[in-house]
Amino acid sequence: MLCAASKTTLSPTEVALRLAELGFERPPLSHLPDEVKEGDLILSSSEIGSFRSRRMNNDHWLAVGQTISVQHIAIAAVQTRLSPLAVRARLARLGFDVPPEHRLKFESARDDLTLLSADLEGVGSWLHAGHPALQRPGTTLPVGHVLAAAARIGVSPVGVVERLETLGLFCEPADLPARVDGLDGRLLRRVEDLALWQNEHSGEFAWLSCSEPADRRHLLICAGRTGLSPADVARRIDALGIPTADPQGLPRQVDREDLVLLSRDLDAQAPFTSLDDTFTCGKVLAVAIATRRTPAQVIGRCEQLGVHVSN
Repeated sequence: MLCAASKTTLSPTEVALRLAELGFERPPLSHLPDEVKEGDLILSSSEIGSFRSRRMNNDHWLAVGQTISVQHIAIAAVQTRLSPLAVRARLARLGFDVPPEHRLKFESARDDLTLLSADLEGVGSWLHAGHPALQRPGTTLPVGHVLAAAARIGVSPVGVVERLETLGLFCEPADLPARVDGLDGRLLRRVEDLALWQNEHSGEFAWLSCSEPADRRHLLICAGRTGLSPADVARRIDALGIPTADPQGLPRQVDREDLVLLSRDLDAQAPFTSLDDTFTCGKVLAVAIATRRTPAQVIGRCEQLGVHVSN
């Protein structure tokens, strides 16, 4: 209703009545404002302003009467430059079920967009009640999200935890370091192609957790990306309170050609092959061509990296 009204000379009520004449079910007229205000489309969108497509459909809009999370309001407050309480009041006027006022007595901050984005890029997908990874009761954010956020916005991990709690989200229990530098922040993200990976793991987060050790493949990929040795990567992640697989037996250095070998498309980029997968003869030959190594050299390097090659 609001979007149609903003694109025509009709009021939201007139849009609703006309759609009802065309056979569509309309919302209660009491939920419709006299006019569309600037920011209403952001407030009432499921993507909260981060429109990923010019083609709008029903998935873009919140249902009338839908319960709104504190995180939705915090994100919308930054996007519209309104206070959280002002966003709450406007959403209530539009017929949404909003949180109590006492949960919104905080000032919005630009960094909230970083903290509440799943990949810490400051844009959707947003960490709010509609995010698949937050829909399980009692779900907490992984400590990797907290630590990487601290490195990105330049505050202490404890400060990140406190701000997230203000915003209605909680971190898994962990002994937090006093600070996290930028290099450490680069070690905490899963080494997957997240766009593909989250199609099958939508209920999981993009960051490492205390509950699951970083595996040997993670150590290798991070080593290749940062120039650290796998053992140094493991030491740094362990020092942040996140367990890792034993790096013993892994090579001291991992270079770009190793990333080519481990990447599914031989481009040194995610998605990367699982170390549990078996390299076929065809894959060995393809890697040899891509890296200008002999097949024997590729097989030898696979053994050093812990990749099994078929007979």
